[in-house]
Amino acid sequence: MSVAETRLAAYLAAEAAILKAQEVRGGDTVHRMAELTDVRKQIDLLQAQVNREQSRAAGRGSFGVTLANLSGR
Repeated sequence: MSVAETRLAAYLAAEAAILKAQEVRGGDTVHRMAELTDVRKQIDLLQAQVNREQSRAAGRGSFGVTLANLSGR
């Protein structure tokens, strides 16, 4: 698993926690979760990065070939 994939999984877990509860109280302390919009932005960025990495990995070992028309027509 790449760093981007690991981070993406962590942000997806954070998103799930945010959707369950925005604020947790324990005794005299209050813990506020991250803003969902910030987490969504990172998820989108990391998903794009993971997609690019997977595309590059899938393309390794293959060569693109283009035929040139040298006939002058």
